[in-house]
Amino acid sequence: MTFEEIETKLGNQFKDDFERIRREIKKLDVKDDVIATRIKQLEKQRKLAGCVRGAKTLLEFKEVYLLTGDFEAVEKVGSVRDIMHNFINVIICA
Repeated sequence: MTFEEIETKLGNQFKDDFERIRREIKKLDVKDDVIATRIKQLEKQRKLAGCVRGAKTLLEFKEVYLLTGDFEAVEKVGSVRDIMHNFINVIICA
């Protein structure tokens, strides 16, 4: 089960109630240590997704207000999702 599937099936329904998400995954007979690892990964993924959204917002601001300066780090953070999707597609298609 990918993070996207977890978010679609459980995350949207239970939001930040990780205990409830844990219980739902437990119903699939997944071991507790695996569930704990996946929950930690889910929390980190959500934080990263928030950073990516923030970076993309800053880049939109940059374009709208014609801001100048070194936005390289923000551009890298903003492109993380695209890089990960490309990486996953390469693995799945291999």
